[in-house]
Amino acid sequence: MTKKETILKAITEMDINLLDIVLEDNISYMDVPKVLFLEKLEMEFQTLKKQGITNFDKVYKGTCNKCYKGCAGFTFLTKNLDYLDLLFLEKDNEIVDIFRCSDLSNTEEIKKEKGIYLSFNEDEKTDYIPSSNILRKQKKTQTAEREFEKFNNTTIVLDTLLIWFEKATKAYNNLHLREAIYYNCFKSFNSKYNTVWGASFLKTHHQIAKKAIEEFNSVERSTSEEYMVWLTKYQDNYVRLSASYNEFEKLDNNSLIVINKNVIVDVKKYKESIYFIDLFKATMEKL
Repeated sequence: MTKKETILKAITEMDINLLDIVLEDNISYMDVPKVLFLEKLEMEFQTLKKQGITNFDKVYKGTCNKCYKGCAGFTFLTKNLDYLDLLFLEKDNEIVDIFRCSDLSNTEEIKKEKGIYLSFNEDEKTDYIPSSNILRKQKKTQTAEREFEKFNNTTIVLDTLLIWFEKATKAYNNLHLREAIYYNCFKSFNSKYNTVWGASFLKTHHQIAKKAIEEFNSVERSTSEEYMVWLTKYQDNYVRLSASYNEFEKLDNNSLIVINKNVIVDVKKYKESIYFIDLFKATMEKL
């Protein structure tokens, strides 16, 4: 069996260990180190295996129509029609790189449904050199993160946390969408910022939540239609508040929440917002 045939066999059988053995250690794949390439590929394989798919059912030849026009590749197709399109770049009959193809033309007509995609952040690539602009933005986000770390293993009131949020917003708004998504160095900051952004809804939507609770308690309801009127009126507020609900863990009768695993936030001043979420959800379940 040739080296190329062994690689095809390893991918077809979703055998990362065999692929690790046969692929060269000192070259990159999809512009990232081999270990990272295999790590992402294994994640995709594990996702399929959880669905009961342990191998690709068929392999079809093809050629690239786009970035590497004319380059030979293969479609790996599961029984559920999940597909992985890969190009094999060769030099002197040796595979020197493997790429996911976004436009692979197969030699025979086949049905494909759900694509399997491998993607990597810009700063994960082997040839990455940060620009002065990226370094400047990274410095600002790192400063914000260091300030946030002061809250670890402490209890703070929500208003104090929102002071950090207001300052961090300047660094967040300075990031372009592409930078926020495709640079690993900003992921940690983005995660913290968006978690606090979700918690901020407890304050910004607090007055509406209080009003909703007062109306619910003051009006006697005996029919589904009356409940539906209340639900419809406050649905938008519920959607906005519940969007942040999964970002924190509730403690102590709606007065304390935990964010980022070890920051305890005192939200007693705005606890009606949390109560409203539970009330709205319970009312929906009654109908």
